[in-house]
Amino acid sequence: MRTGKKALVVGLTGAIGAGKTTVAGLLREKGIPIIDADALGRELIESSRPFQAELAAAFGPSILTPDGAVDRQALARAAFASKEAAARLNALIHPPLWDRIKGEIAAQKGADIIVIDAALIVEWNRALPVDVVVVVDAPEGVRKARSRRKYDENDFDARQARQVDAAGKRAEADIIVDNAGSREELRDKVDLLYRTLVEKARGENLRVEPLII
Repeated sequence: MRTGKKALVVGLTGAIGAGKTTVAGLLREKGIPIIDADALGRELIESSRPFQAELAAAFGPSILTPDGAVDRQALARAAFASKEAAARLNALIHPPLWDRIKGEIAAQKGADIIVIDAALIVEWNRALPVDVVVVVDAPEGVRKARSRRKYDENDFDARQARQVDAAGKRAEADIIVDNAGSREELRDKVDLLYRTLVEKARGENLRVEPLII
C-alpha cells in the first residue's frame, strides 16, 4: 500500500479487435484496479433521464425505446453515420464521463497502479491524468477476424474510422503490447507488462522510448 504517494495512472487502449479488454482482464487478475470507460459510459446513458433527453434532442426520438430509454444500437448507428455525428455525441458524453473516471481514480485509495481501459485514451489527450499510455496492437486482418462475433465488416470499418488509427495510437504509446499471437503468448506478455508497470510505479523504470512487448 502507498503512503501518500500518487498512484501510477495507466491509459490502456488499442484499435478495435486488438485485445485491450483481454489485457485489462489479465491485469485485473493481478489485483490492479481497472476503470472501464465503456461501462461508465453505458451507465451514464442508461441511468440519467436528463442525459437521455439531451441525446434524443441531438439525434432524434428514433434512438429511444417506447419506454423512453436509449436504444444503444440505434444511438451507435446514428453516431457513427458521420464524423459530425460522432463529434456531436462526443461533445455530449465525454465531459461527464471524464468526471466519472476522475471520481473512480480518486476512490482508489492506496492503489499503486490504476488502469483506465478506454478506446479513446489517445483521442482524449490531456483530459485525464494519465502517466503511461499502453497500446495493444495486432494486424488489421487479425483484428477483423476477432471482431466478427461482435461487428459486421461495415460496422467494424465505421467504428475504426472514428478513432485514431493503429499507427497513430502506436505513435502515442509508452508501451506497445503486440497481440498478434495466441492467448498463452499474450498472458506471458501481460506478465512482463505488469512487472514493467510495477517498476514504473516505484520510479525504477523511467525509459522514455516506447517499449514493445
